[in-house]
Amino acid sequence: MWSSIDTDKLEWNIMSDFDDISWVHINRSGTTTIVEINEAVTESKADDDSLKGVKVLRKEFESVAYRKQNRITITDIKEYRKLIFFSAQIPLYFNLQQGDIQEEQSDMLTVNGVELPIGIITKTQKYLSFEEYNLTDDELEKLAKKSSSTLKKRSLTDIQW
Repeated sequence: MWSSIDTDKLEWNIMSDFDDISWVHINRSGTTTIVEINEAVTESKADDDSLKGVKVLRKEFESVAYRKQNRITITDIKEYRKLIFFSAQIPLYFNLQQGDIQEEQSDMLTVNGVELPIGIITKTQKYLSFEEYNLTDDELEKLAKKSSSTLKKRSLTDIQW
């Protein structure tokens, strides 16, 4: 399946396996795979043994940072509790308002290390607000540099030196 192919990794594997290939690009056009290859042009030096066995990898990174960003803040946190008594769950609230983030925690009563079927379920609802703002030029540049360094670290971990 096309979706299971990591074309970037495949392109770099081809370039590192064949010394006479300088560039490879793999595309899909409908049901056809198109492989573009540029050959490396080298001048042969028969007496120069200093470069034998040395592979040089060239990797380009492209980072995109967007000026429009969303600032997310938690505006409200509400807790709703239910009493558990054996198989009955008794809500201790009238109306549960769904939040943007839901968490649930149950605290059961324990006596001498034995957990009893009596306890409380606490549902925490967090409500978020989204504020749109534009990054300044300095913030945009910092974001792009951070994104490219993360991309670089992530993609260079597969290379064996």
